[in-house]
Amino acid sequence: MVGRILLFAAAILLGTGVVVALAGGGGGILLLPAGILVLVGLLLGAIGLSSTMRGAAASKENAHIMQTGTEADGTVTFVDRNYSLLVNKRPIYSIVEYTYKDPSGRDHVRRIDNVPSDLVIRSKIEVGGAVKVKYLREDPAKSVLLFK
Repeated sequence: MVGRILLFAAAILLGTGVVVALAGGGGGILLLPAGILVLVGLLLGAIGLSSTMRGAAASKENAHIMQTGTEADGTVTFVDRNYSLLVNKRPIYSIVEYTYKDPSGRDHVRRIDNVPSDLVIRSKIEVGGAVKVKYLREDPAKSVLLFK
């Protein structure tokens, strides 16, 4: 989501930079602001593209875990609102941390920073509560939280 917003902002800045450069009519007075707009646009575009690609890779990995993973019981160890992205002065995401054991008895901890707050509330996720988890048998540290 953030990656797409950054890509959109980058496109606006790049377009604005080009328009400002063309509006200068060959005079050098507007080339510096236009160059700054283009450079900031390129920087935001690179960050947005990187973020979008990481998000796509995480989604693909989560889908693989959902299809091939092993189910386990977990326990919620932390729940809080994530105030990094607000809509109408309210956080739309929550932070959820949970633990689970693999077949060898080792504990694993996963922290998810972008669980939709409405889903956390509807699923009644709270500290100490039981949750279902799926993890990769070949890499038990990789897991997804299953919602009811």
